[in-house]
Amino acid sequence: MKAIVKILSRILHIFPIKHNKIFLMNAAGTSIGGDPKALVVWGNNNNKTYDYVWGMKNRIYVKQAELKNVRFVNKRSFRCIYEALTSRVLFFNVNPPKYLVFRKEQILINSWHGFVFKKVGKHRGYRIEETTCFISNSNTFTELLLYDSFEYKNKILLCGQPRNDIFFSDEMKVVSRSVREKYGLSNKKILLYAPTFRSDFMYKDTGIDFNQLRSVLKKKFSGDWVILYRLHPSLLLTHKVTAKDVIDVSAHQDMQELLCAADVLITDYSSSMWDFSLMKKPVFVFANDIDEYEAERGFALPYDEWPYAIAKNNFELQTNIDEYSEPDYLMKLESFFSSMTSYEDGQGSKAVFDYIESAECSQNSCS
Repeated sequence: MKAIVKILSRILHIFPIKHNKIFLMNAAGTSIGGDPKALVVWGNNNNKTYDYVWGMKNRIYVKQAELKNVRFVNKRSFRCIYEALTSRVLFFNVNPPKYLVFRKEQILINSWHGFVFKKVGKHRGYRIEETTCFISNSNTFTELLLYDSFEYKNKILLCGQPRNDIFFSDEMKVVSRSVREKYGLSNKKILLYAPTFRSDFMYKDTGIDFNQLRSVLKKKFSGDWVILYRLHPSLLLTHKVTAKDVIDVSAHQDMQELLCAADVLITDYSSSMWDFSLMKKPVFVFANDIDEYEAERGFALPYDEWPYAIAKNNFELQTNIDEYSEPDYLMKLESFFSSMTSYEDGQGSKAVFDYIESAECSQNSCS
């Protein structure tokens, strides 16, 4: 089938490229969120009147989408292939589909979908081959992910991730309020628990003690706490959250919206740590298999360089929360983002559109 699609891709090259069309896909077409969504929202709000076409795997999510001025197409359809190969710009946050034969005149932009905490790319047996310009949110991202993991040699746009622009704007409060209203949590404090997947893409019960968590959070930060549990999207159709007294928000498509609403984040190795801490909110790492994970997967950025308190069991997690010091944490964050040479400033989407409209990187924003 892939061979047939490749042949079809070449045939479709006879159709002219539409210079006002942008094709987008989030992850493998499994949800509507991330950098592609942020780019469309910014474009709509700033009179960027492009023909936005979005490749989707599951039509159920399209019905839930609130994106304006977007045409959704089935990822597995002939129409999707046609739309992709006649778009001047294609925007991905994972490896572009290998079964498509892109054209030299097309601009392929890749933002990737997370900070470089874990090993990816050549360390995991794959490469990024089809990309015209890659977004990098920090010098460390460039060095560890682009140069080392992907051995990438094309243009690099040095700017914040579009999905993180919201953390630097007043829209963050609006989105937070919307999420709280959706789940009936207007007067609650929110802990978001968002562990990542494992290499076998199977769910693993970490044994985290949610009842005790509520108690220590209330003692430390006061207020009535509610726990939102979000599975990694890759586990959404393979497992359902059964933990008692938590709200399963795994089907909530836009992770950034949940981050806006949360007061505290607990994760293991998810790059949501980077995103969330841009708001200067507390992040705690609960990683009871960190030694096994390091041996099996490996970390691109050693975990002893992370600014977040790491716990291997419930007792250590509760201790880390109880001993949390905001001044110390903020000092660690400042040092961390400085050492990474972070480019996050809330202008990521604008930088991408500037690049699209110039069709080439300027000396000040690209290397």
